[in-house]
Formats: sequence, structure tokens, C-alpha cells
Amino acid sequence: MNFEISNLPLYWRFFKKKKPHNSIPSNYKFTFNYDKKLGLISGNKSKHFQTILKKIYKEEANIGYMLEGHNLARSYGGEFFNYILKITGSVKNKLMVDVGCGGCGTLYQLKKMGAKTLGIDPSPIAAFYAEKYDLELINSYFPKSAKEIKADVIFSMDLMEHVLDPVELLKKKSKALNDNGIIIINVPNCEFSIKNGDISMAIHQHVNMFDRWSLKRVVDKSGLEVVKMDFSKFGSALFCVVKKRTKKLKKMSINGGFYENFFRKVPERIKDFKNFVQPRLDSKSGFFIFQRALPYLAANNLGFDYNVYDNNSLWHNKFLDGVPKKIKNQEDCLKKPPKNLFIISDSFSNIIKKYLKKKNSKTKIYTEKDIFNI
Repeated sequence: MNFEISNLPLYWRFFKKKKPHNSIPSNYKFTFNYDKKLGLISGNKSKHFQTILKKIYKEEANIGYMLEGHNLARSYGGEFFNYILKITGSVKNKLMVDVGCGGCGTLYQLKKMGAKTLGIDPSPIAAFYAEKYDLELINSYFPKSAKEIKADVIFSMDLMEHVLDPVELLKKKSKALNDNGIIIINVPNCEFSIKNGDISMAIHQHVNMFDRWSLKRVVDKSGLEVVKMDFSKFGSALFCVVKKRTKKLKKMSINGGFYENFFRKVPERIKDFKNFVQPRLDSKSGFFIFQRALPYLAANNLGFDYNVYDNNSLWHNKFLDGVPKKIKNQEDCLKKPPKNLFIISDSFSNIIKKYLKKKNSKTKIYTEKDIFNI
């Protein structure tokens, strides 16, 4: 089972002026695949694309949320930080390891609370912030010598969806734990999209699209066991607490029909998008949470030259790779309202729509429920 979207923007940087990279393409095909052994929807895992991703992760850019100045660092990131504290209790003198630490904000907060900290991340961004906050950092991918770490807690936020082999990564993390240590995982929850044939979850850097069952299977396959799994309250994420296995676990069955249903529904959903959006689409139209509209625009060959909106403060008035226009926010949307606005988000559509309507926007606003009749 697979489905390909051609020419999808490969956004990984934000910049003031358009400047194509000399070796990383601005657009690339995206392929949905299915891993039968894990019961997991996956993205492009070809050797060529993995080479591109490795270049991206070592460049001075960061696609994560946990960066200084990012508005989601407090809301989305703050919820996960509080979850870590809830699970671990006192962090004082505990060795806390953040794999994929990005802007190092979480480690910095933990250090101020008395924790021993270590970051693992190959990016120059991580190196910059580790030096700024005086934090210990392994500025590379997970090292072979990790078994010497003996961490009390290893956590990752929005990492495992980026990893070619999540099972192998968890095995490495397990070796870096002390006997009573725990691993805390945060991944985007793609369950709604898989259930509904929704391709808006297509982001090139996401090579794994987890639901609660596939995440548990990956944990089980790694030789660890799930202690606790929760749904985030902000946005859509899965929080999972894992420890070293102490008992033999029953092998989880795979509901193949659930994943087959995704591929069966995809063409229908793409057609619904085109039938609803195209008649209302012109140069004065716009997309809010636009990045989730890009897969549908690409799949229907509708181009990308429309007004694009998102409340990511770091992106405001900047360009992303493969996207022709600068990103605006909701205040810009009110100052110069588009004729038609399509909000592509199952989590935030109603909040954004309510705000814009309250401010007397004359724009005709449509949400996913309007487009897909769900």
C-alpha cells in the first residue's frame, strides 16, 4: 500500500528573502507507505531522501517548536514540560536527557530546578543554545557510547516521527537508562488523519505517522514496555511513558483494515477538497494553518501562490521553502481580509474562525468540516 504526492514543498527554513538552497530542493515528492510488520503508516524512507534529511538536520535551521521566541514553546511545549514534571516528581539531582533538544529550552528549565542535564542533537542550533545556557551537549545523533550515560529520565519531543528506525532508537535509549529509569515520548497523534484518509499530515520530515496502537507496537518491538499513554490537551499529540521490560508481553495484533481504510479514503478526500475549494479559489483567497493545505494543493495540481496564514511568531513575514508568498498571521488577515479563507486544522479551526468573526472579518471562512463534510 502506498500513495504518492508530487511536488510537495519541502519547508525546513524561514527567511526574509527567497533564496533556494544550493543542494536541498524546495519541493520533493512525498510517499505514504505502510509498514506491515509494525502496522505503521510511514513517509519517504528512500536512501536519496534520507541523505537530504541528514543535510537538513545539520544545517543552521530548526523545524521544531522548542525554539526561543516560538509561541508554541509555551503552550504545546509547556504542556509536555508539565507532563514530564508530573511523571518524574522532583527532578533535583536526576540525570535528565533530552534527545533532539533543539533550542534547549526544556533542559535549561530543568537545570534551574536542580536537575543534571544532557542534550543530544546534531544541529548547529542546539550547539548555539547549549553554549548560551551552559548546558552539556552531545552535538551528534545518538552515540554508540550512550550505554555509559545511565540516565534517570530520557525524553524526546517530536523526535520519533523523524527517525528512520524508531525501534532501533528506543533500543539505544534503553541502553542509556539506569535500571529504574524511564523514557517519556511525545509524538504527533495521526490517528484522526489515518481514520479519515486525511493527507494533511504529510510533512516531509515526518517519516513515521503514529497512532496509539502503532506507537505501542514500536515500544514493544524495542524490548521496552508502555507504563502510561495519554492524549495531549493542546493540539494533537501522544504522550507515552516507557520503562525497561519486566515481564513477557502479549504480542499485539495489527488491525490491517484500519490502515487499508486510510489508503482507500485518500483519493476520495483529495477529490472532495478539489470540488469544494477550486470553485472558490483565486489569488485573493487564503489558507490558515496553510502547511496542512499544501498536500491537497499539490495532489490536485492547484499551485501554491495564495495568501498563507499561520500564528507561528517565528514565521511571520518570512518565506518557507517552496511557498511563494510570505506567511501572515491572523492580525494581517483582519487588516487585509482575503475573499475566501480555508482553515485546515482539526484542532484549531473553530478557535481561529471564532476570533476572526468576532473582529468583524468580511471574509467567507470555511473549515475542514465544510470542505470534507465531516
